[in-house]
Amino acid sequence: MRFRRFASLPPTPRRGGLLLLESLLLFRIAGSGRNSNVVYRALRWDKNVWSGGGSIPTDLQTLVPGGGDNFKSYGYGINAGNRIVGKSVFDGTGAFHAFRTRANEVIVPGLSGNDDNDLGTIGGVTGPSEGLALNDRDEVVGASTNVINSVGVYHAFLKAPNSGKDAGFTDLGVLNDQSPAHDLSVAFAINNAGQVVGYSKNRATSDSDRAFIRQKGG
Repeated sequence: MRFRRFASLPPTPRRGGLLLLESLLLFRIAGSGRNSNVVYRALRWDKNVWSGGGSIPTDLQTLVPGGGDNFKSYGYGINAGNRIVGKSVFDGTGAFHAFRTRANEVIVPGLSGNDDNDLGTIGGVTGPSEGLALNDRDEVVGASTNVINSVGVYHAFLKAPNSGKDAGFTDLGVLNDQSPAHDLSVAFAINNAGQVVGYSKNRATSDSDRAFIRQKGG
């Protein structure tokens, strides 16, 4: 497995104004006769990259027990405590779950309780989730599958610190909610005051996308 050394961070895409810490992991399978494979993986760069120094990024691995270079993960946010959030494949089906690492660590699958890197989903329902940001209190925001009145939805969430898999979620809902059908909202950022921003479908404007801000405790 080989990493490319960057003199500075490569150009990165943005989602809703957020810098996405995703890059390409390049590796070779020796003796297979195949070309190099390219897999998206969550990475962490050391701070010296910002001062112009070279940096080989750290592969943050995945939630899949036993690892594996063919599984994907994406890193979307880091806080002052060096905890990272994103999404990762968590089993052989290719489905994604939100993750939150412990401080200064890569993703470690199979931990239990509040240390579990796999954040799960709202209510533990079957489906994907993604962690898009966290603050210095370790509160995570993103989006997750949920089931409301037997209808599957994908809603913005706020997840409490020190909460294990499938626990500590607050479903942030959607703007002007009238029915759970086809509802969609995503939370992109949270500050240390607990304010959350993102976007939501808005039934009052024919399901157009609208930015929202949620005040702490709102």
